Amino acid sequence: MKHFYKIIILFFLFTFLNSCGYVPVNSQDKTNFYISEINFNGSRTINNHINLELKKYRNYKKDIKSYQIDITSAYNKVVTNKDDQGDPKNYNLIIITDIKTVSDVGKEMNKTFKRIISVSAKKTKITEINEEKKYKKKLASLIGKDIIFFLQAIDKW
Repeated sequence: MKHFYKIIILFFLFTFLNSCGYVPVNSQDKTNFYISEINFNGSRTINNHINLELKKYRNYKKDIKSYQIDITSAYNKVVTNKDDQGDPKNYNLIIITDIKTVSDVGKEMNKTFKRIISVSAKKTKITEINEEKKYKKKLASLIGKDIIFFLQAIDKW
């Protein structure tokens, strides 16, 4: 009998959780804009990763807002801590991206996005370089998502 009640409770719990109506915030089906043109300046690798995030929003859609975007990105690696021999121990990877958006009605907005991550130095340079590439990609991807959220928020102002 206890086994039967457990099955019933699990069934209702599963049914309730599946039908709660969860939809991701940045679901592409619900977007109210598209990007008509993107111009990039600055760090090429950072811009390529940002472009991958924005590519989904470049399709023309009728009767919704369009944006032209100018993106200028910069990448910087700053040593924050050195050991006794003067070798870097810790450093910050910093990506700064300035965007200028122009809507189809001529409204212009500027915004700066900045992402920082602290990383410790590795014993071998090749490991450090590979880790730096991985973090660069991750930070640029996050900035791309920040830009998408920004464009979604502009429409609600």
